[in-house]
Amino acid sequence: MSEKRPKPPGLKWRSRKSGERVAYWVARPDAVKQGFRPATQRLPYDPDDPGHLDKISFECGRLQAQMMAFQHGGWERMKRPEDGTVRSIINLYLHDEESPFHRLKHTTRRPYECYAVVVIDTVGSRELGSIDGRDVRRWFNGWAGAEETPKLARAQTCLAVLKSALSFGVMCRRKHCAELREIISVMRFPHPAPRKMAPSRAQIVGIRKAAHENGHPGIALAAALQFETMQRLWDVVGQWVPLADPTPSARIAGRHKWVGPQWSDIDQNMILRWKPTKTSNTTGVEIEVDLSVCRMVAEEMALVPQEQRVGPLIVDPKGRPYDAKRYQRAFREIARAAGIPDALWSRDIRAGGITDARMNGALIDDIAKAAGHTDQRTTSNIYNRDALGAHRRIAELRRSTMQCESHTDDRVARGNELNEDPAGPPHH
Repeated sequence: MSEKRPKPPGLKWRSRKSGERVAYWVARPDAVKQGFRPATQRLPYDPDDPGHLDKISFECGRLQAQMMAFQHGGWERMKRPEDGTVRSIINLYLHDEESPFHRLKHTTRRPYECYAVVVIDTVGSRELGSIDGRDVRRWFNGWAGAEETPKLARAQTCLAVLKSALSFGVMCRRKHCAELREIISVMRFPHPAPRKMAPSRAQIVGIRKAAHENGHPGIALAAALQFETMQRLWDVVGQWVPLADPTPSARIAGRHKWVGPQWSDIDQNMILRWKPTKTSNTTGVEIEVDLSVCRMVAEEMALVPQEQRVGPLIVDPKGRPYDAKRYQRAFREIARAAGIPDALWSRDIRAGGITDARMNGALIDDIAKAAGHTDQRTTSNIYNRDALGAHRRIAELRRSTMQCESHTDDRVARGNELNEDPAGPPHH
């Protein structure tokens, strides 16, 4: 019998008229009277997601930590940068108007906010001048946890928040930041094992078939695009971002707007052009893809009536852009119907396309350009998951070289035999 898990702090369940239960975090009344906000916060809850309780627990813990910090001195004390502690330098990074934190994409900013609370809660009271590398190593191990499978991604994100805060502290000439940042820079910390899942072309065909059978032709087109153009999932499907995001959009819903590829991004020659979201504000690399040579994409596009080729490229059965949760849930149902293991994620399709291209002899340089990578090492080390194929190619090259050397030795030996004098050496 499994152990009963403790109730997350502040969690309340409310029932709608439809019978659906919705999770909320509710602040304590005394904190609300003191001015703490939000008083209530709706939490993500998906009854089909087996990990939903972990998400709710994390959000409750984050909000509860903010409320407790507020009650111990209010927002001004939370944000005060002069006391020389880890808490002060992180709050400087999070709240200063000129901090690079505000230039992060929302998909990075939200995890940073969450894990900043973890760092503050665990080591926020430590004075920067008293910290050495041994402390940071212990913190990292604590953030990862003592389980058989440590949460290295969590620990790495906590460390990234700390490093970013220290770097901004150096920029602001805060005492001890440069020294501690230098100490961390010479240390090495374990990373999560790289993913090895990479779907084959046959598996993509199966996913497309199951997507149509389950009424999601948009996901069939998305899978084909991901695989054959080797682009990131959200650069193919699009995503809902906060209204404050500078990317222009004509589709707005509440506090969010949708950005992503549209049918109008495909010209009359079937060339699709767009800037990947990850590099749009940095390198500005623009992707150009000739869809006329993408067989699976062409097959899916042929199923879309001309009058429906307007607006977002990938839409749900009701003609709306997918949000992340609905897309992932629908993809998992489709993948299971196609016999795809749960260990394979929708974002692995890109790696499958890159791996397939390399297996078919494409040059790493060409793959990197097509995938929008400015560094070929990203293509080789992260997305090309054909380790067995790489070994076989090396073995084949060795075998070919050995065969050439063997043929050369045979020719030399035959030549020496022809040059020998049958009478033997002269007698003296």
